[in-house]
Amino acid sequence: MSALRSDALLAWAMLRGSPRSERWRLALTGLGAALGTGFALAAAVVAVIGTRYGGGPPSYTNGLLNEGGLRPGVITALLLLIVPVLAFVGQCTRIGALQRERRFAALRLAGATPRQVRRIGALETAAACGVGSLAGLTGFLALRLVLHAGQQAGGGDGGPQQRALTWPTDVPVPWAAFLAVVLGLPLLATLEAWFTLRRAATDPLGAAVRRRRPRRFRRVRLLPGPLALLAATGLLLMAMSRKLGPDTPFFAATGLVLPLYLFGLLTSSAGMAAAMGRLASRSGRPALMIAGKRLRADPWAASRAHTAVMLAALIGVGYLTVRRVALDALRAEPEHHPDLAFYVGGYNLAGLALLIGVAVTISGLAVSVAESLTARRRTLAALAAAGTPRKVLRRAVLLETALPLAPAIVLSAACGLAVTGPFLVARAWSARPLLEAALLAGGLLAASLLATAASLPLLRYSVHPAQLRYE
Repeated sequence: MSALRSDALLAWAMLRGSPRSERWRLALTGLGAALGTGFALAAAVVAVIGTRYGGGPPSYTNGLLNEGGLRPGVITALLLLIVPVLAFVGQCTRIGALQRERRFAALRLAGATPRQVRRIGALETAAACGVGSLAGLTGFLALRLVLHAGQQAGGGDGGPQQRALTWPTDVPVPWAAFLAVVLGLPLLATLEAWFTLRRAATDPLGAAVRRRRPRRFRRVRLLPGPLALLAATGLLLMAMSRKLGPDTPFFAATGLVLPLYLFGLLTSSAGMAAAMGRLASRSGRPALMIAGKRLRADPWAASRAHTAVMLAALIGVGYLTVRRVALDALRAEPEHHPDLAFYVGGYNLAGLALLIGVAVTISGLAVSVAESLTARRRTLAALAAAGTPRKVLRRAVLLETALPLAPAIVLSAACGLAVTGPFLVARAWSARPLLEAALLAGGLLAASLLATAASLPLLRYSVHPAQLRYE
């Protein structure tokens, strides 16, 4: 117990004296923990609706909360929103990674054991996530009170017999679930930090003196993405030639192809970054050459930030296609589906959840670009000192995002269309889903470039001549 107390005091002292990059890392990690806590708490509230603890049968204006068979889908959607939050937190933990490893190496050289170093690092992460979880709990309860007051003022009586509320603000707070969420998220973050610090804790001299060298890239990593696309395209052509309907075994085969898509996209993102870097480095334009050299030197850095955007494109295109086909089918047979507004509202809420996930993903991309500018400030300062104009460096940073991400988004959108293609084949073919997929891909690329542009003010700090002394 005394050892744990001393390590906690040392972790607190290091937190108080942490540099600016560390403070940003801790603040953004806490923000991610607060968002994840909010989504998990919302799922816990929906889970108790209709139970004895929740006050009996529900009666809301939102049909998704009234139907017992649909509430598990709402809970699943809320829990899936934690996935982009975890990706965001993962990007935030990379801020100042090299400086943090060197600080841990200094502790090892001062006599700390590997177990102590890992415990101190885990306690730092636990403190940030714990504060974020408490902030998420406070914000969720405050938002619940505001929504309930607004619904009461709008005419909902909130009584036990007749409830005309839109949101379940009258459900008793499940404190047991809330406590599990608030304590569980920091615990998971602590275990993750304990696992990821194993190398920094056991290799003090290497962490203290080495420079990061990217892993060697192999061209074979370019293959999974195109192979996945060709496989699903073949299934789509088979469906179009045989006019298969929704009750055929083709949909089982499509379910098997979707994991192949995910594997192909995740494993080929670095390959696309390296390929685009090779092409750009042969150009005669300075901005393209700088961006190409950077992508060739470390394609993994680009792939880490772009993977979440690729998944957002895949899921987004699939959602838009299924929504269009399903609503068109419902409108074609109004006598069998009189409550069209209910289905429209359900798809709109799913779209809102997807939009929130995309916003968190784009925020993670902005954090990744900011971290890259901070980590490369010595190189950028050397380029500026050698006479490279700042506008060329700004274009190079934008191109580092645009070059690998544009083909990646197009490939992901094509995969999404191929997965949902049988729905289009089963119904009357329309070019509107193709237009919506193109607009979604263009919107994701534009949002990614805007997120990159939002990080460009850090470039002025990174190219200062004083950064030439940075190691």
